[in-house]
Amino acid sequence: MYRVSLLLALLFCSCFRPRPVEPPPLQQASDWISPVEHTQLISNFQNAITLLNSQNYLRCLNSGIFKFTPVASLIAGNQLIWNNWSVNDEREYLENISKTLRPNATISFSLSQPSVQYFGTDSLRYTASYKFRVPLQDTLLPEIYTGQIELLLRRNTSREWEIAAWSDFETAQDSSWSRLKLLKAQ
Repeated sequence: MYRVSLLLALLFCSCFRPRPVEPPPLQQASDWISPVEHTQLISNFQNAITLLNSQNYLRCLNSGIFKFTPVASLIAGNQLIWNNWSVNDEREYLENISKTLRPNATISFSLSQPSVQYFGTDSLRYTASYKFRVPLQDTLLPEIYTGQIELLLRRNTSREWEIAAWSDFETAQDSSWSRLKLLKAQ
């Protein structure tokens, strides 16, 4: 009986072979830089948008007081959406863009002609022209969005810069970032 049990145990063990050891999954390196300078926050913001990294994107925003003001031409008829716009809406629209990009699409986002106006040591206004290229699957939608961005930046309790308010201004009809947010928030 002992030999039969030993033979069955050996036969059973020979049926199962250990898998080869797999290397641990690669950790995606974070490109986040602690934004102790406002330029580092702007760099984080640009990288998060270009990579559609919603986690880093949200880290740029002050979730307690964040306010988005769209271009004036899109306020009428959309007040309910814009009046209740929150950090969660920012996350949803960015994630919706990720889901509706063309295969192998590359996003580009650039800021030009920046201007900074300081309001003491803990807040400033950052303005710049933007160009945001988003190749979406729906080819009836614009691919390029342009306008003027105005960001109110404030330092948080950790002395890092965050976006407290964001205003969008139209420089060409129907091509503002607000339009993209409105399309992708729904």
